[in-house]
Amino acid sequence: MGKTLVTNEQAEVLMELLEDLHEHPEWIADLTTPQELHAIACVWNWDDGATTKVIGQIIAHPHCDLGTACVIFGEGEFLYLLEHEGEGDFVESYPGAQNENKAFFRLALAIIERLRTTGFSSQQIRLPATPPDPKVLGKLKYSVPEALFAETPGEVYDYPRNVWM
Repeated sequence: MGKTLVTNEQAEVLMELLEDLHEHPEWIADLTTPQELHAIACVWNWDDGATTKVIGQIIAHPHCDLGTACVIFGEGEFLYLLEHEGEGDFVESYPGAQNENKAFFRLALAIIERLRTTGFSSQQIRLPATPPDPKVLGKLKYSVPEALFAETPGEVYDYPRNVWM
């Protein structure tokens, strides 16, 4: 068992924030710790229509942790999107799918670009290594940094859903 990701008081504030975050993704900018950002990323409902805006705000936040970026990359199944040449390569399989996939594709590229340029200065949240499927890697049209699959440095934290249940 690891450290508690957020205190009960922080969890209450974050739960209130989550209620309206889909309408106000800009509120992510008010969060002040990598742990708060990680908690939101871990409990966010990926079926929410505002997902790309909220997740984009988390990725762009100066306190976003490398571990959080790895969780987002995995939860969003971004690796599979990188099998495409670019945004024009997405075929609409259901109404709205093409635009949603394009937005997720841009988020995947934003994570990769940040890793290659400024990086994620916070590396407090440890995650285990998650080796990608070699078959998928062989199909990628983009180079993906190994850091997205390697064990991340930092401390082990209890998963936030355990705090809020």
